[in-house]
Amino acid sequence: MLRAAANNNVHICVLDICETPLELCRRVAREWSLPIDTLKVDLRRLNVEQQFELVLIHGTLHFIAAADRHDVLNRIRRALRPEGLLVLLFNTSSFCARLVAHSQQRQLREGAFTDPQDVKHLVGAAGFALLSCGQINVEVAGKANDFVSRFSKRRFLAVAKPGMPG
Repeated sequence: MLRAAANNNVHICVLDICETPLELCRRVAREWSLPIDTLKVDLRRLNVEQQFELVLIHGTLHFIAAADRHDVLNRIRRALRPEGLLVLLFNTSSFCARLVAHSQQRQLREGAFTDPQDVKHLVGAAGFALLSCGQINVEVAGKANDFVSRFSKRRFLAVAKPGMPG
């Protein structure tokens, strides 16, 4: 973009929520003798009308909460002049879909119960007499234990026998 601007009458305005990239842009502007303005603003609060001919969004939209993206794009649309263009660079991935599918499968295998009471009721409703139900600790080695503990996974052991509901 800077190379294209070097021989043309272009005015660049860089918007960012963080001061660091803006300072880097100011340094480049001085080195290349380019008219670059910087504006520290959260795109969710962008409030300018018909100011830009071109808006380039490069790898930024995914940092904005999904619920806010529509509003941000509306704000950018209002910031563009009528003949303006939006250039949006983004990535797509099947990672989220795979993560959701894996989570659902994992929940079916391991997380079907949120509380020991769920199992107690189920066992009782099936005609068993619950003898005991208590939390157990499963010891795993070092780093694996640290990893598992991050999920606050609690394990329970229920023991029941056929009989009267408990």
